[in-house]
Amino acid sequence: MILNYVNPIADALRLFDNNRYAIDYYKDYAWDGLRSDYNYTGTLTQSESIYYSELRQITNENIEVCNE
Repeated sequence: MILNYVNPIADALRLFDNNRYAIDYYKDYAWDGLRSDYNYTGTLTQSESIYYSELRQITNENIEVCNE
């Protein structure tokens, strides 16, 4: 069930970010956003979690702050 939400959320985040990175860079944000509503233990492996977390770190390091 949760897999039905991860990719659409990641796609929306990627679109919002003007497609600056590949889709995998946004999946950690999607997983994290669903954490409180769904128990996805066993759905995401530890290595996948680490992988997405590392990609998220890259996007966080390259954020341009908007002062508007």
